[in-house]
This record gives sequence, C-alpha cells and structure tokens, in this order.
Amino acid sequence: MENNHKIKLVLKDTLKKHSISGNKLSVESKVRSNTVYDLLNGKAPSITFETLTAIVSTLRELTGDDSINVTDVFVYDDKKK
Repeated sequence: MENNHKIKLVLKDTLKKHSISGNKLSVESKVRSNTVYDLLNGKAPSITFETLTAIVSTLRELTGDDSINVTDVFVYDDKKK
C-alpha cells in the first residue's frame, strides 16, 4: 500500500540525536514496542493523541528538554511525493 500523505516520521532522528534507544522510549513511555518500532521504521499507519502525548512527554523527561514537541516525532513535508 502506497502512502499518499505528506507526513514524514522523524522520531528515529530525534532518538539518535539524544542517544535514546527505541526500547528505552517504549519502556519509559509505556507505549508498545511494536508501535514505537513501526514509528521508527515508517510503518505506522496512524498514531493516537494518547500515544503521541506519551512519546513527547517521555522524550522531554529523558532529555530534560522542554522544547521537544510533535515536530520531533513527525513533520509535514509538502515536497514528499
């Protein structure tokens, strides 16, 4: 199935920047590891507000950076085909 949306997942870049593993994020955020890995590998068909909130909140806690936001999980990319 081809993705026709213009949402680009950038969570993998954010985790790499802060040296956080997908497993650490999953455990600390209490988000299923399969969900985290689907997000990291661009295979997640959707994300709930509950999951997004858990991920952003946990990233803020783990990094001590309150500027972490949804744009550290995904961005709108109008150049994506």
